[in-house]
Amino acid sequence: MQTNKKQKIILGSSSSHRKKLLDKYLENYQIIEPNIDENLEYFEFNSKYSEELAKIKSHKIREKANGSIIITSDQIGVLDKKLLKKPLDHKNAIEQLLGYSNKQVTFYTSVCIYNQNSHIEYIHTDETLINFSKITYNLAEEYLTKDLPYNCCGSFKIEGRGLLLIDKIDTKDPTAVIGLPMIYILSILKELGHITS
Repeated sequence: MQTNKKQKIILGSSSSHRKKLLDKYLENYQIIEPNIDENLEYFEFNSKYSEELAKIKSHKIREKANGSIIITSDQIGVLDKKLLKKPLDHKNAIEQLLGYSNKQVTFYTSVCIYNQNSHIEYIHTDETLINFSKITYNLAEEYLTKDLPYNCCGSFKIEGRGLLLIDKIDTKDPTAVIGLPMIYILSILKELGHITS
């Protein structure tokens, strides 16, 4: 349960998926959208990329808050050393999903937790490996029609009907691929006294 500490918690995100995850554990927190440019130059597409974006979001929120605990996160998908982006429309989503057929995609989910009182920054990244099954056009169409994942990294969300598309998931935290590595976040919030065990 969340305690009645005065220090405010801020989720720096516009994602409804991240909000739903945090809602399960926190009753009182504020949302501030960071609104940053997520295109970084001179970065390889790996965990450092998602970590840097999470930190940039955190710094943007710090300008708007005082004395808070700020939680920001970013997720990227990587296939054949190429960055997977949000499809935004049906055509792009179909192309992405068909490209996953019988392949492994790596999702990096990074979180930055910053305590404005102690000035301590906590950085963590979860790596999720997803082995996709054979994806036909009809299967991709069925999935997209039901889940509408057009604003999701790589056209994929595990919390919906995404299990239809995969053979195997390798992860230490099943919430990470949804958008927030909650096992790590909860451990830090316990350490900071904001959640009692």
